[in-house]
Amino acid sequence: MLKRIFITFSFFALCACQPVNLSKQQDTAIDYQCISSQSQCIVDSELLQVKVEFAQQKNHNNNDKVANSTVDNIMAEMPFKVLLTLSGENLVNVAHVSAYLEGRDMFMGQVPLSFSVTEFTNVVSEKNHIAKENIENVLQYQAESLLANCTEETMVWRMWLIVEYKDDGNGQQKQKMFIDFTGQRR
Repeated sequence: MLKRIFITFSFFALCACQPVNLSKQQDTAIDYQCISSQSQCIVDSELLQVKVEFAQQKNHNNNDKVANSTVDNIMAEMPFKVLLTLSGENLVNVAHVSAYLEGRDMFMGQVPLSFSVTEFTNVVSEKNHIAKENIENVLQYQAESLLANCTEETMVWRMWLIVEYKDDGNGQQKQKMFIDFTGQRR
């Protein structure tokens, strides 16, 4: 009898388990944009162009719903996303992209950003303001991070981008560039 109860209970417990439905989270389009406090939206280097865009969801007072809104500054202690869009002729030679954040005027340590490749495509560039030709290769990387709260109301952060290239001579070449943006105390 006890065995039947245990089997029946186990059966109902297993049937009650359902996989987590992530499709609702993935269906929500993220609105990446250059923010007004950004020192530059597109960084030109010798080998490629990098467009840096941010997205941060903010809580609104209507029943704690979360919605995308225009971003002027990145809010501290709230997750935000970074989208890097690389374009140029040397994309096939890109071996690795890394980045870290640090305070520009105040030491806050180094916060590493871990990027994952989200897309590698050929794009017709009528709307694409990065391209100089009609068709280009585009490589996109995405990361998520947080900013620490500062004692000041606003703080300028520097994002260092490091792009490593495979060299034809079996070596690697690194290129380092940065953008500044403003974080705001929450």
